Amino acid sequence: MKLEPNGLFFWVYVIIYYIPSLYTLSNREELNLDSEVAINYFFANTLFLLTVYFMFFFLNFKSAKSLKIKLFSNQKYCLQLDESAKSIIKNFKIGLIPFNLLMLIFFLFESLPKILLLGTNLTPEEFRFIGYDDRSLALTFILEISRRGIYPLVFLFLLLFYYRNRMKKDIFFYYTQITFFLVSSTNIDRGPIALIFFIYIYYFLVVKENGFLKKAIIFILLLTGLSVSLAVMTFLQYNILDFDFASIKDLSILIILKRIILDPSLAAYKYSFEIIRESNDFLYLKYSRLFSLFTGNYVNSQSDISIYVSPVGIVGDLWRNFGFIGIFIFGMIVTFSINVVNNKIKNISYYKGHIINLILIMFTATLIFGGLFSYQPIFLFCLMLLILGYKKIKYV
Repeated sequence: MKLEPNGLFFWVYVIIYYIPSLYTLSNREELNLDSEVAINYFFANTLFLLTVYFMFFFLNFKSAKSLKIKLFSNQKYCLQLDESAKSIIKNFKIGLIPFNLLMLIFFLFESLPKILLLGTNLTPEEFRFIGYDDRSLALTFILEISRRGIYPLVFLFLLLFYYRNRMKKDIFFYYTQITFFLVSSTNIDRGPIALIFFIYIYYFLVVKENGFLKKAIIFILLLTGLSVSLAVMTFLQYNILDFDFASIKDLSILIILKRIILDPSLAAYKYSFEIIRESNDFLYLKYSRLFSLFTGNYVNSQSDISIYVSPVGIVGDLWRNFGFIGIFIFGMIVTFSINVVNNKIKNISYYKGHIINLILIMFTATLIFGGLFSYQPIFLFCLMLLILGYKKIKYV
């Protein structure tokens, strides 16, 4: 099954961001929202939606049969055995085993010390920020690229490879999976752990050829596991160990309904539109994480100005930096960029296709739950272009 990049980005924005934003506006009295700010908020979200929609339609005017933006393509990937499968996996192991070892050393010296402090007398705030502000920018960059970029793609490739070639998963596979999990647990963050579940959800729902009922059952089980894991991580990241089944259940439901569905749009209102009200207040990328490696002006989580880099979604990020003009111009740029990928994947091979699908999901989620002017979306987009342009390896 092939995902359409245009449709993926458009419909995730509509379902996860735009529709909940309308709910936020319809309950503005209950939420004590300022009417003037709410107007900017509504017009900004609608401007971005219309910009994306009409840009996709304009860019595909000749080939589009209707105004519909499809989520899935009718084409399927050819499932056939790789030639020299054993040689391929052998070469892959040669490169990955040392990297796994390096990341395990990183975990032992950078992550484990914090985990061992669980249950101590540290306050929730003190414990939460251990490891965020006392690590160099280079180490932070390596960690984020590894757990949010390299490992997800490596892990999906292994799932695809073993499934396609009907090979039984070996120690190497589980060794890599454990390393991925340990590195993802650094700082006890929820996002990287959630990413592991999303990879499995993608694998069982899109890659594996199961019936609808089986896919539905697996999806419910994985979604339950995801929400429970995120609930447990939420308690742990604030050094709270005295939780029970009832508290996990309540928080799990709250995470699905609030954090995933309602928070992205509400965060944009509270931490972007409510703070940046006029053109005189626009930031023009002054505090953006994207340029911190070059300027050295990294705004950490405990800084007084950390609110200016809080995750507010792509619309909130564009608003606080450039206002309506930025939403329109960068809306066109992002739409054009995604459409470039959309056009390049029409005749793509099995591995590249599924890996690009995963990167697209990660890229879209980053824009909806995070923002545009950060490391991850730019890295993921460049990675997509790199993979799409690399033709040397024949079995990919």
